[in-house]
Amino acid sequence: MRDARHNNPMRTFDPLKVARYEKDSWVAYYQKRWFTLLRVFIGLVQSTFGLPFLRTLQAAYILTRAQVAFAPADNDVPLAEAHMRRFFEIVKRAHGEQLDPAQAARLEVQWWVVHRRFFGHSDSPELVDALMQAYAAEYSID
Repeated sequence: MRDARHNNPMRTFDPLKVARYEKDSWVAYYQKRWFTLLRVFIGLVQSTFGLPFLRTLQAAYILTRAQVAFAPADNDVPLAEAHMRRFFEIVKRAHGEQLDPAQAARLEVQWWVVHRRFFGHSDSPELVDALMQAYAAEYSID
């Protein structure tokens, strides 16, 4: 019998579409165009997680708030992590995932911290490891 997770929208997304939204979100983030970032996140959340429209709006807003909290040089990591925990709670409720929202949030924001530290050095083992840990927690995989 197939695992029910195979029918889950967050496991059957179009990777090229999601990659375009991811790229656009990084551009908006670095340009500090927060309303544009929110609009991009609406598309990203819908494409990646397949949430109903109102939940998509809520999740995209929370995701944007997390990014805004993290953006300044003196970023507020605890606040960004709290927003991300709320984001992952929405995903967990919507899809019945086994993820731990607090752990997923901690590892996602930790990846942001490492990404900032090694910006421009995508081959950094620490960066690769942080990203792998974040996705493993978010998708409940090894």
